[in-house]
Amino acid sequence: MGQFYQDRKKCKIVLLNEDSRNLKSIPAKHFDLLITSPPYGDSKTTVAYGQFSRLSLEWLNYQREETIKIDKICLGGEKNQKQIKNLNSATLNDVLNDIAEIDEKRAHEVKIFYNDFFICLEEIDRVMKDQSDLCFVVGNRRIKGITIPTNEIIVELLESFGNYHHQQTIMRKIHNKRMPIKNSPTNIKGNSESTMNKEYIVLLKKR
Repeated sequence: MGQFYQDRKKCKIVLLNEDSRNLKSIPAKHFDLLITSPPYGDSKTTVAYGQFSRLSLEWLNYQREETIKIDKICLGGEKNQKQIKNLNSATLNDVLNDIAEIDEKRAHEVKIFYNDFFICLEEIDRVMKDQSDLCFVVGNRRIKGITIPTNEIIVELLESFGNYHHQQTIMRKIHNKRMPIKNSPTNIKGNSESTMNKEYIVLLKKR
């Protein structure tokens, strides 16, 4: 890392305006290292990604007609997906069953998000070299009072490809955040839940 910092002025930076579900300009087995903090859930029900990014996108000359649609085109935004994959994660399937016992519609929305997320993982697998390293920074949201352990789900989904090894997961507390410490997802007076106050750094290696 120190050498990277010393040579930073020699680095070439390329910004791509592409959907991570279809990295069409990137050839197969192209990268040695992935560092990413993917969405923790869909924009509508987790973090208002679209709302938070709308103003900055307009500064970048995106038209308002485009920015108001951002929630729909983000992961989990299209609720009527035709192709639902068989997601090979026992943890995710258990969570979906628990949520479905309370609210089947919300369970379906959660599955749609992870369906999109898995498509991203397939693209990541395509563009990463053998022996490459992957780092995901994620938070675990709660739906209907049930915690969704995305850090464990990522490991299970990638290991289902057969060529990934989970090295370690590091937990860190979020000391400063703009979101409130607690919220009231049910809008019932006195009924509140803690929001995410931890993040997980998930490290894997592609074999």
